[in-house]
Amino acid sequence: MTVKLQFFFADGRGKQAGDVMRPLVWTTPEKQPFVDKFKQRVTAAWERKHRLATTSTLPTITDVGVRFDLQTIIEGVDLEDHWEITVTKVDGFETSFVQCFFGNGSLDSLDIEPAAKGAPSGPQLPAAHEFGHMLGIRDEYLDKDGKPEDNPAHTGDLDSMMHTGSAVRARHYGNFAHWINEQFATAARLSGTDVEFKVNGTLSAKDAKP
Repeated sequence: MTVKLQFFFADGRGKQAGDVMRPLVWTTPEKQPFVDKFKQRVTAAWERKHRLATTSTLPTITDVGVRFDLQTIIEGVDLEDHWEITVTKVDGFETSFVQCFFGNGSLDSLDIEPAAKGAPSGPQLPAAHEFGHMLGIRDEYLDKDGKPEDNPAHTGDLDSMMHTGSAVRARHYGNFAHWINEQFATAARLSGTDVEFKVNGTLSAKDAKP
């Protein structure tokens, strides 16, 4: 799966005690390493966690893995990007988000480092959580009032990547199964043969969609 991301970098202000409002300025040599680490860690977090498999004999390949080709550009102009991401330099927690409708998002300079979010299994990589939104997957945690932030179906799964953990569940691959099924829709119709790829060969795309 190819995802093209354009990164912009915004200077920030210190928030730590005794250092409040100190200018935090990105230097040119810091930008590429941030992007490189983003690509490496997000890819490691998401790819090849589950398989897409079908029992149909129509496709030549019946068992498929998911890999990512993250193509990046730093600043400049690119009218063909999928996402425009602004990264603010910080020295402490900053809220990060992705706006799927507009194809943009906001990260901070610490989002490529693991952070304790409360999951029993350990810390989460915030950038990987936000990348999940870029893949079309909704939040699964509760808001400050104890209500579902978005998806109400998995609010008890604290270890999930889309909650406060780092586990990529089979349901998170539902969109990939849906996509590959669409690629075979015409061939299946013309041949009169059903083609349905399922996550791990068991979870249908419809049931897996989170």
